[in-house]
Amino acid sequence: MEGTLTGPGTGTVEYTMVLTITNERGEEVARELVGVGALRHGDRRQFTLAVETVGER
Repeated sequence: MEGTLTGPGTGTVEYTMVLTITNERGEEVARELVGVGALRHGDRRQFTLAVETVGER
């Protein structure tokens, strides 16, 4: 998954990137604060989320 955050038309906004993992019943099993920051007019932040799995060894 990829995405882009762009700054507001005027002023500054703060953002928080939070990753939440839930199980098959919708129960939260993990929650991580990944990053925080601020965006001003004209600023841009791109993000990518990748999930990797490893089979039995």
